[in-house]
Amino acid sequence: MKYLLVSIFYLISVESIYSQKHDNIWHLGYDWNLFTDYIEGNLAYFDMKGIHIEEFNESPVDFWCSNYTFCDSIGNMVYYTNGAVIVDKENKIVANSELVNDTLDWDLKFGNFTWNGHYGIQFETNKYLFIYSVEAGFRPLEIYIMEMSPDGGGLKVNYKDKLIVKDTFLFGNFQLCKHANGRDWWLVCPKADSNVFFTTLITPDTIYPPIKQAIGEIRNSYDAWGQAKFSPDGEHYVFSSFICGVNLYDFDRTMGVFSNYRAYSFEVNHPFLEGARVSAVEFSPNSQYLYFANSVDMWQLDLNESQDTIDPMLIGTWDGFLDSALISYYPRETLFFHAQLAPDGKIYWVTLPNTIYMNVIEYPNRKGTTCFLNQRSVQFPNINSINMSTSPNYRLGPLDGSPADTLGIDNIPVANFRADQDTLDYLDFQFQDLSYYEPSTWSWDFGDGTTSSDTSPVHSYAKQGVYVVCLTVSNINGTSTICDTLVLGTNHTSSSASLKEILVFPNPASDQVKFIINDYYPVKASLRLMDSNGKQVLIKQVFHGWNDIDVEDLPKGMYYYDIADEGVRIYSGKLMVQ
Repeated sequence: MKYLLVSIFYLISVESIYSQKHDNIWHLGYDWNLFTDYIEGNLAYFDMKGIHIEEFNESPVDFWCSNYTFCDSIGNMVYYTNGAVIVDKENKIVANSELVNDTLDWDLKFGNFTWNGHYGIQFETNKYLFIYSVEAGFRPLEIYIMEMSPDGGGLKVNYKDKLIVKDTFLFGNFQLCKHANGRDWWLVCPKADSNVFFTTLITPDTIYPPIKQAIGEIRNSYDAWGQAKFSPDGEHYVFSSFICGVNLYDFDRTMGVFSNYRAYSFEVNHPFLEGARVSAVEFSPNSQYLYFANSVDMWQLDLNESQDTIDPMLIGTWDGFLDSALISYYPRETLFFHAQLAPDGKIYWVTLPNTIYMNVIEYPNRKGTTCFLNQRSVQFPNINSINMSTSPNYRLGPLDGSPADTLGIDNIPVANFRADQDTLDYLDFQFQDLSYYEPSTWSWDFGDGTTSSDTSPVHSYAKQGVYVVCLTVSNINGTSTICDTLVLGTNHTSSSASLKEILVFPNPASDQVKFIINDYYPVKASLRLMDSNGKQVLIKQVFHGWNDIDVEDLPKGMYYYDIADEGVRIYSGKLMVQ
C-alpha cells in the first residue's frame, strides 16, 4: 500500500503556550555562488493542506549555509535571518540587527556560514528573543541573545549582544530543549577539541551560568558538517558529524545533565566523501526512532530495543540521481544532508550539494523500510544552498509530576492530524495522528457513521462523497477536537467544477513539471496535455498530492492541459515548455 506524500493536516491555533507554531514557515534557497543566475529562493510553509513550496524573490538578503525563520504562536511569520542580519515580515532589514562578528567580515547580503546556530524563543507576547553565535575563523566564540518587539508593521531591536556563554565551541551544533517546567529553555553548546558540554538555562528574567559536563568522546575542532538534535520528548540528545559519527545521550530536562553515552559510526563509500561518517540526524515524532545519514546511506535506530542488542537498520541508499538544474555546472548528486522534523510529522532532508530537491521520510513513526524514504519527492522552484531551517521542538510541555513541575502549566492536548489517500484504492485512507501535549486517548469520527479509537487508523470509505472527519484527543488535563473535510470524487460537483487549489510549477518548464492537487481526492483522475493545435501529446493518471510530469522530450512551445475525474473536468490551464 502506497500513500502520496502531500497530506491534509491541521494545527489548533490558540494564542497561548499550547499553540506553538513557531516553525510553521521555512525560508530556503539563495545559492551563494556569484557566478550563477540562480539567486532566487524558496518558501516552504505548512497548513491544513500539507507542505506548500513557493518561489520567494522578495528577500533583501541571500542565504548561504545559515537560515532560520521564526513565526508567532499561530504560525504567522515574524522574522527570518541568514545569520548576519534580521529581516522582518515585510522583507525589510531590521535596523541595528546586524549580528556582531569580531574577525570575519561577512557580507550581510550572503550571510553567515554557521548552520544550526540561530534560534528564536518567546516568553512574552510581542517580545521576541533571538539566540545567535559569533565566530572567529569558523570557530564560535560567543553565544548572544537579542530582544525585538513590534514596531508598526516591522520590528525594532530593544537590546542585542547580551552574552549567554563564551568559549571555543564546535561549529554550528547548538541546540535548545524545553526545561521540564514547560516554559524555560536549555541551550546546549558542545566545546571544541573536548568532550565537554556547556548547558545554559534561559528563563524570562535570568540567564544562568552554564553547567559544564564532560561525557563521551573528544570532538574534533574542525568537525563541522553534522547536526545536533533533541528527541521530541526531550529525553535524548544526539550529535552527529563527519568525523565522530553518531553520539547519543540521555538528557535530564530537570537538571540539564547528560548520561548513558553511546556511539555509532558508518563510513561513506563515495569518492568525494571518502572517510566521512554521519552528516545528519533527526528523531521520529514519537521519539522511538533515530534516523541518521552519511550522505549516501540512511539508517534507523529503534531506541526501545535493548542497548545490548540494538542494531541500526539500513532503510535506504542514494539512488544515484544527478540534478542538472544548474545548467552551467556539471550534474550534481542529491545526497542526504541536513534534516528537520516538520509540523506535518514528516522528516525532510535537504541535499548535498546544492540542488532543487528535498528527500522525505513519509512515516517516521514506522519501523524499518515501512517508514518510506521518498527520494526527491519535494522539488523547489529554485536551487537551495544546502541549508535547512532547523528548529527545536516548540510543542514540548512540562514533565508532569517532576520536581520542576511548579509553574501550573499542564499538558492540555491539542488535536492534529493528516489524511493520506491510498494510490491503489481511492477509498482507502491512512489517518496519521499529529496531536501533541501528551494525549492518552483518541476518538475518530470518519464522517460516514463509523469511528475508531486507534492512534493512527486506516479507514475505507464505501463510496464517493464529502466527509467531515473529526479527531478528539484527551488526557486527564483536557480535551481537544479538530475537524476537516475530505472531498472524495466528483459526485458532489458539476460538469464544470474546478479545484479550489492546484499548484503547477515550474511554469515555464524544461524537463519536469509538478502538478500538486491539495484540496480534492480523485477517483481516477487523468491529466491531458495538448499542443497549440489541440493534438493530445500526453495523458497520465494523477493523484492527490504531488505529481511529476516529464516534458523533456516535448518540442518547445505553448501547451494546454486539463485534469478530469470520471469525465468531469476539474482543472485546466496553460503550460510553457522551453
